[in-house]
Amino acid sequence: MSKELVQDMRLLFEPNVLAFVGASNNPGKWGHRILRNILNGGFRGSVFPVNPRAREILGIRVFPNLSSIPKSIDTAIICTPAEQTLEIVRECARCGVKFAVVISAGFSEIGESGRQAEIEMVKAAGKCRLVGPNTMGIMSAKNSLYAYMSLAKPRPGPVSFISQSGNLGTQILGRGQKQAIGFSRFVSIGNEADLSVADYLSFLANDESTGVVLSYLEGLKDARTFLESASRVTSQKPLIVFKAGRTEAGARAARSHCGALASRDSICDGAFLQSGIVRASTTEEILDLAKAFSSFPLPRGKRVAILTWGGGWGVIGADICHEIGFELTKLSNKTIDKIDRLLPPYWSRGNPIDLAGSLSPENHLECLEILAKSDEVDLVLALGTISGFPDSSEQDENFLRRTIELIGEYKKPIALVKTFEGYESEFIDNHGYLIFPGPERAAAALWKMYEYYVFRNRIKER
Repeated sequence: MSKELVQDMRLLFEPNVLAFVGASNNPGKWGHRILRNILNGGFRGSVFPVNPRAREILGIRVFPNLSSIPKSIDTAIICTPAEQTLEIVRECARCGVKFAVVISAGFSEIGESGRQAEIEMVKAAGKCRLVGPNTMGIMSAKNSLYAYMSLAKPRPGPVSFISQSGNLGTQILGRGQKQAIGFSRFVSIGNEADLSVADYLSFLANDESTGVVLSYLEGLKDARTFLESASRVTSQKPLIVFKAGRTEAGARAARSHCGALASRDSICDGAFLQSGIVRASTTEEILDLAKAFSSFPLPRGKRVAILTWGGGWGVIGADICHEIGFELTKLSNKTIDKIDRLLPPYWSRGNPIDLAGSLSPENHLECLEILAKSDEVDLVLALGTISGFPDSSEQDENFLRRTIELIGEYKKPIALVKTFEGYESEFIDNHGYLIFPGPERAAAALWKMYEYYVFRNRIKER
């Protein structure tokens, strides 16, 4: 990928002038819904709908074709039937459009005839670079661009997401929205007739709006180029990949979905490991990893302290951490003496630190600070101190506020596990990126953060 293209790709996500071909007054059509999302999302740019049979759509003027638009077009979104797309792409080339997002389906995913149509379309595009076809669209929080079919509107943040599946991709955005994960960019890459996953990775590697990159993949058309681009990302920021199509049944489904050529799973595992790619195995895990990597500093070691409101959770947490690879740090006499002054005499006097049912929120917080401050501890897993009980919302919010401060002060991950879903709190919902539904998922995400920390250190040493 040329440096010029990497620089130009900012205009794909942050166009000053956006043309929308296939705009419709019919609420049942994607040409209406996507345009409505763009307008309702507050896009900070100029939008020019194109439809030769309409004068006004959603309260704004409509143009008969691209040539009649009075400004230079950065990005065009094409939402027309596949048979009309070729001529529209030719017009994009004539008008100097820099990027075209081809929503239209009916290309290589349907077989050889569709593949040939894709090849012809790419040739017709000339210098105009194509996203898709068979894409759900794009999103960019920086300029409030929500140009996709979904109604999801995630909060702004550091996570960028490349997805071969538009449907799954936008649903992940919607789930992330509920977990308070902040997103910067999203692109549904579709069939990759022109721009490939490697191109998007090369752009995001140096994109200052992106701190963490997610990708959902079903197959790779050029594995070598993908790994080269992935390595550029992982040397600077985490790259989390959920690779589907692991079985022969999944590989067949991938070919019919987006024309993807699935790779052998064992080969992917080895290549991902060498490149520093963090692999997610479920849709739940990709979100767990997204919120962990975007919220916590990387753990600088594997010594974990478990703070638990109940002994049972402590036992479970100890098992999980040990099985994954963490070391339950041995607390020094000095640390035990500090905690001794806060808890009943029958507390565990070791790690896990069992709060022994103490109801004092001040003691909970002081214990947490002792652990965060300790040189014996690299990360903390706090189980049940965000209780979720209806009568403890104020206490939970105070604990969460102080946790955020401690993470910033001591630069250590402190993952919280909420054990009861008894009430709704706007503050807790807005900071849900620090809270996990169980110790298993919290520990698994933190371990992969530690593995990435080791990888980054290995790169620095080389």
